[in-house]
Amino acid sequence: MKIETKYSINQEVWFMYANKPRKDKPFKIEFSYDAKKGEQEVYYTFPKLFDVQYLLDDTVEESNIFATKEELINSL
Repeated sequence: MKIETKYSINQEVWFMYANKPRKDKPFKIEFSYDAKKGEQEVYYTFPKLFDVQYLLDDTVEESNIFATKEELINSL
């Protein structure tokens, strides 16, 4: 099985974080496949951010990640 992703490790991408656009580089990519449903998902993990209340390890589904800020805004 060959797994292809839209983005690469250390590639700058855009996604929403705390209701604001965020630009960052993923350091980990995970792939999941549900054989019963025939569904696959790709998740990207970004560096931890310190929030007022939380220490967050941000994992975002590929469908919610965009190459440019403009693409992100157009998706909203």
